Amino acid sequence: MLAAREVAIDINPIDGAYHPLYLHGFTKWPTVTYEWFLVQWKDYAAFIRTHGQQAIYETNRRGWSTVRKQLASEQSVEAIKSRIRAWLRIEGEPDKSVD
Repeated sequence: MLAAREVAIDINPIDGAYHPLYLHGFTKWPTVTYEWFLVQWKDYAAFIRTHGQQAIYETNRRGWSTVRKQLASEQSVEAIKSRIRAWLRIEGEPDKSVD
């Protein structure tokens, strides 16, 4: 597993793809941010805002999805861990009703 606390966001495509945080409108300029962190396992990744109010994860179609229910609203640490494991396909798949 890879975790990154310092996330560099470029506004130019790299290998034909734009950075997901740029695509979702979180920045208009190239920057390094500490407001987001990255978690990655094998072929899947997720970006989570440090306060838990925003998150995006990589879909099975290789696109990116914004979650519907934010991690900050979860009632337990186990629920947060379970959702992140599902986003990374470590354990299950994302739940379409909240993710």
